[in-house]
Amino acid sequence: MNRTAGSEEAKAAGSVASPVKVDKKAVFISQEKARAAKFVSASNYIENVTEINMSKPESMSQGHGKAYLEAYQLGVDKKPITVEHFLKWQKMITTESHTVGHDIPKEGLGQLRGPNRPHEVQVVGGDATVIHTGTKHTEVKSQMDSFVLELNDKLSKCPNGNAMFTADILGYAFFKYEKIQPFIDGNGRSGRLLFPFIAGFTRTAVPMVNVSSDQLMDSFYSAHDSENKMKQLVAGYSKSAVIKDGRLFVKSDNPNDGNSYFSTEKGSKERVIFEWHQFDRYFRELK
Repeated sequence: MNRTAGSEEAKAAGSVASPVKVDKKAVFISQEKARAAKFVSASNYIENVTEINMSKPESMSQGHGKAYLEAYQLGVDKKPITVEHFLKWQKMITTESHTVGHDIPKEGLGQLRGPNRPHEVQVVGGDATVIHTGTKHTEVKSQMDSFVLELNDKLSKCPNGNAMFTADILGYAFFKYEKIQPFIDGNGRSGRLLFPFIAGFTRTAVPMVNVSSDQLMDSFYSAHDSENKMKQLVAGYSKSAVIKDGRLFVKSDNPNDGNSYFSTEKGSKERVIFEWHQFDRYFRELK
């Protein structure tokens, strides 16, 4: 997708002094990891997994938290994602869920649906409405193999720092993964690990999933209707944070701050104004 990088629209508000001799890659990696617990909590909440306390330090060294960090680091290292990665992460996530009381069949841990696991899976919304039915179990393996090949090919051609490209490819990837539903359980949470993986790969801020109200939860599920709707949903999530000069800035929760983004560095009061005109126009015009 030949589009102007969204990051070009950022401009400093006031005097912004960049630190001297700072490893910018290391800085934004450490800052993104600090946001990981919030993302994982939201991802768990969608699946009604509320018993895991992500505020505990050990939460990011096991289960879902650890899988998130592995996915992010894989992207940062610009390594291709494989079906085996999803098998590993889904097992980490669902095993952790099992320890807090969520019943999961043993054959559903780290194994794709297939001839030996002939389960059919449906995506069900918050009101128990069936959103869609996943790929037939006999076709899961071939579709997952094709999916990771296509995704890695798309990523190999992507530019760094292009928020528009990231939202576009992430919307495609998450929609595709959700349509396949490769596992008996844990599809949503393992699929949302595409967010840190792709954002890490493209050197953009991880879009923060927001389901903090019934309306936002409804929007999340309705986006499963089409790939373009999913891209538009992800585009909205992308406005949660931006990367400026290799440093992470998070959007203010105060509506009076408009498009102000504040530095995540301890003690810093720096901010940038980020305008999304071209970005918004592209996703608004998707049909």
